[in-house]
Amino acid sequence: MSSVKLLRPRLNGIIFKLTFEEQVNNIRPDIMNVTFACEEVKKSEGLSKLLELVLLVGNYMNAGSRNAQTFGFNVNFLCKLRDTKSISQNTTLLHFLVEKCEEAHQEILRFPDELEHVESASKGMSL
Repeated sequence: MSSVKLLRPRLNGIIFKLTFEEQVNNIRPDIMNVTFACEEVKKSEGLSKLLELVLLVGNYMNAGSRNAQTFGFNVNFLCKLRDTKSISQNTTLLHFLVEKCEEAHQEILRFPDELEHVESASKGMSL
């Protein structure tokens, strides 16, 4: 055995090959959940409209700056919606968006119903 070159990597490769099918079968439900969640996110009209509204409000706020009429935004900006406060400091941009949706775009507020697999997909991945 000592004369076999790269014995350890070869044995690791053989072990991986022998256990691969079992490992895939163990995580297959998680993979399917994530796949379904991705499809739901892609097809969700409510989420699409909400992101469109966020972009519209962002463009309005950036009017006159070099970022005016932006065609997109960084996804991590969504986390900042609750941190962006009004002058009075008692309303956030998230509050404002929810109010506007409640007033004129109630269908947008039902977008979580279109995303039934997203929560379980975000929790279930054991990779």
